[in-house]
Amino acid sequence: DIVVTLDAQAVNFNDFQGIENYDFFLAYDLTVYPEILKWYKGNKLISFIIGRHCKNSEGVEYLKYAPMIHYIRDFISETGYLQTGGSVSTIALDLARNMNCNPIIFTGQDLSYNYLKTHNSDAFDTIEFYRRSDKFNTLETAFFTALVGKTVFYTPGNYTDSVLTDTTLKHYLNWIGESARIMPQRVINATAGGAVIPNTELITLDKLAKILPIIPKSKFDYLLSQKSTNRIDRAKMRARIAGDLKLLKRFLDET
Repeated sequence: DIVVTLDAQAVNFNDFQGIENYDFFLAYDLTVYPEILKWYKGNKLISFIIGRHCKNSEGVEYLKYAPMIHYIRDFISETGYLQTGGSVSTIALDLARNMNCNPIIFTGQDLSYNYLKTHNSDAFDTIEFYRRSDKFNTLETAFFTALVGKTVFYTPGNYTDSVLTDTTLKHYLNWIGESARIMPQRVINATAGGAVIPNTELITLDKLAKILPIIPKSKFDYLLSQKSTNRIDRAKMRARIAGDLKLLKRFLDET
């Protein structure tokens, strides 16, 4: 029903190419790779993304936006914001929280490296591993090559004593666990394996399928009613960028 995207890298477009189904809402932030928005013909929901709620030295709370959002927010109409822990999963969690979804259920949220894979079997990255593999470049070789430069370690597993993770995945895990601790909603982890996420209930997806009702598609109609047209003052933005570039050039020339 809703797909979240935020990554700016061109490679992320591979996750969308070849898909001809536009019957979902695409929730994105201002860092998204532009070709994804050009490709998608369905309903789009834009949001500013913030890092987190912070407090200054006087205890006054403020929103910590990404630097580029601070730069361009004067030229674009207000869109609302979502908090991010750096992953589409953490943004999706905050979106579900704001929609008052209850319970909120995670599945496929391994936050670890299971079965010598960095992604699921149908992900573009995994398919590329298979495509390039041969007797000299095995899947195991590709997996361990992908981990070069990462700090990997073990963390408690849902159905095993421990699973292999890294600092980035552990950050997402901590962010989700801390959010689940303070949210009023019930947060369930229905992942078949993976790492333990604190403050979530571990329930299998098979069991949930038997006890949870099916939500009609019409429940999402209210999103359409709340969708507004985002206005961008392109002339003002271009003038600001041109002026800043001129100023930067002067600084560089004087350096």
